[in-house]
Amino acid sequence: IAQPYEVEKPLAWRVRRSTITVSEQSRLAGLKHLNRLENVLASAELGSGYQEVLLCNRLDRVIEGSRSNLVVCLKGKWLTPELSTSGIQG
Repeated sequence: IAQPYEVEKPLAWRVRRSTITVSEQSRLAGLKHLNRLENVLASAELGSGYQEVLLCNRLDRVIEGSRSNLVVCLKGKWLTPELSTSGIQG
């Protein structure tokens, strides 16, 4: 098991939530493909001073960033959003 990556100073990103909702298509969920129009539209909402835009699904759950995956370490466990119906793995 890999050890958590520690930094001397926490990284700070300024993020905002996108108005774009990630569509659900279980057959495409998790696959990297060239038709990521939702991510392109969300990136247009970035604005100055922000490094990322977060995309949510129809249930209002955060799925991914417009250009990044989300990973959180909570109580020593690494967590990522559920990607069985939408989003991109890796």
